Formats: sequence, C-alpha cells, structure tokens
Amino acid sequence: MRRAALRPAGLILSLGAALAWPGCASSGEGGSGLPVVPAGRSDAEVIALLRARSRRLDALSGVIAMNYSSSERSGTFDAVCLYRAPRELRLMAYKDLVVDSKDLFDLLLRPEGYALDHDFEEEPVRARGALSEFPAEQPRFAGMYWTGEALFLPGAADPARPIEVLARRGDAIRVQTWLYSGARAEWDLDPETLRVSRGFVSRPPLRVQLDYDEWEGVGALLELPSRVRYRAGDTEITVRVSELDPDPEFVAEAFEPR
Repeated sequence: MRRAALRPAGLILSLGAALAWPGCASSGEGGSGLPVVPAGRSDAEVIALLRARSRRLDALSGVIAMNYSSSERSGTFDAVCLYRAPRELRLMAYKDLVVDSKDLFDLLLRPEGYALDHDFEEEPVRARGALSEFPAEQPRFAGMYWTGEALFLPGAADPARPIEVLARRGDAIRVQTWLYSGARAEWDLDPETLRVSRGFVSRPPLRVQLDYDEWEGVGALLELPSRVRYRAGDTEITVRVSELDPDPEFVAEAFEPR
C-alpha cells in the first residue's frame, strides 16, 4: 500500500510513482470491466450488488484537476482529495504557478467537526465548527458537504439506510440510496452491468447532478470514474483525476486540522 503524506511546506500530496491499478476481472462483454449482469435480476440482487460496491471502498486518495464556472466566478485549479469511510473527507486546493504553487483552500470534514481555511475574502478565513452546522455556516461549500463520497463513488449508499429500486426502463434502472451526509441520492444504472452513469443528490433546496465516465477498474465489483461532471444551479465543475489510489495508507495528520 502507498503511504499518503502531506508535504510540510504546502498542501500537495505525495503519492509516489505512477499508479499501478489492481487487475480488473471481466466476466462478460460490452467494453466494461464490470461483469455483465444476467437479465431479470431481482430488486434484491441489484441492491445486494450496490451494497457490496460501497463496502469495497474504505479509503481513497487522488490528485484532481477542477474546472469550474458559475455566475460569480470561474477558473481552474488542482486539488488533493483524501477520503476515509465513513465520514472523513479532505479537499486541499492549490493553483500551480510558474515556479511555485499557491494554496487556495483546505476543507476538512470529519465527525469531530469541520475545518476550513481559504483567502477568497478580503481577509483570510479560518473557520472551525460542528459538522452538522457546516452547510449553514459555509454555504459556498454546502454542495461538497452533501455530495460527500458520491463525488467519486457512484451508487454510494449508507449501509444503515434502505436502498430502493424505483423504476426499470429499457436503458436504465433507477435506484435510490442515502448518503452518509443524510442527502438522498438517485442513480441511473446500466441494466446489464449496473454501472452508474448519472446520479442526483438532493437536499432541498440543493439538487446536484453528477455525470460519470472514463472508468478505471478496481476488481470485478467496482469501477471508479476518472471524469466527473458536477452541476448544481448555475454552477458546473468538471473533475478529472490524474492520480488515484483506492487503497492508501494515510499519515497520522492526514485528517487533522492545520
């Protein structure tokens, strides 16, 4: 396993050399690393497979490029993403300069509370508080809070909450799950492979659409997207993953406030 370390002088994650993905077993055809699901699978079987996928991912680290646009601002930046199930998420964004990099924000969400540092305002912000208060106190980042693990784990499901098959169409199976954040999620699954192509995360008044493609395999049960498009209102963010480790070993301070 790789050891995910924070660079002392900044926020960039050291992930080591090029990533070596685990082999992706395929038991069917159709261009997917996922097994082809026999026609006529019951709702119970579909639900069981989604639960198995969610349990497959305990931790994740990645280096991502983000292109965002909204009525207020637009631009591009790079970020380091750290995730550890069930509810620890860190996103550390920076802007590469010619000879250096500039830290943009450091967002940490964990059961003990949240920590957010950024310099978007006239004065730098250093905010700390209870996790449940984060969406109200930091509305600019509320979408990231409610979306949580669903940003990189299509079909994510809190094991303590029910999963329901809502509808079956010729081109998709619509399934409902709940995320660790408490938001409701609906997923469109391919009827044969049960690969998730699109998701909708809802926590009124927020509704986020997530579109996934460019997949990497992590074994026969799970694929992770290399490209995610996030849309909420007039905000659109395209996330591209350049390095992704589905089994990192984090240093002690990885989920500690700075």
